[in-house]
Amino acid sequence: MTTAIAKGLSYSSRPKCEMKPCPYCAEQIQDAAIKCRYCGSDLTASQVETTQLQSNRFGVIAGAALVLVAPFLSWVHVVILGDLNLFNLLSAGNTSRLWALIPMALAVWVIVAAVRRSSRTRGLGVVVGIVAALVDGLFLIALLHDVRRAYGLAQVQLGPWLGVGGAVLMIAASATAKTGADDAAGPVVSAKPPGQSP
Repeated sequence: MTTAIAKGLSYSSRPKCEMKPCPYCAEQIQDAAIKCRYCGSDLTASQVETTQLQSNRFGVIAGAALVLVAPFLSWVHVVILGDLNLFNLLSAGNTSRLWALIPMALAVWVIVAAVRRSSRTRGLGVVVGIVAALVDGLFLIALLHDVRRAYGLAQVQLGPWLGVGGAVLMIAASATAKTGADDAAGPVVSAKPPGQSP
């Protein structure tokens, strides 16, 4: 009887381990496990995929944020006028502000989709990145051409470079990212019963 009480005390004094389901066989395993004791799957690979997915999502959001912020930054410095952002340049050229607002609105859409982990994030990021790269890239080419003819009275600033760089970052991160549906589906579960080697 004393042995049973002592056994009960020794079991109750052990710290309880946090448990989680194995992503491959759904059996309960310890949180710190690196290999499933039931199906033998390596769990470190799924952790690497999760880290890569988070970094790709961060890249998409960072690229979209750069596209969103770039029109407000200085695009060109003119000796007499000072720093001009994209909206100033569009007003000076009697051009519609929609050329700046459309990529910005699309960038907000990408940020919302990435934060919500939508399955559309990948395709949306690529398309919006291409649109932003075209718009900002064409403005940058025009600015470089005009500044060259200004004989040192104007200089291209950081704004267009950040816009184009953000668009390229968004395209690259979106093209390499998994979709939200891939993330939610998880790994494919093997049909083999527990105990057999995979």
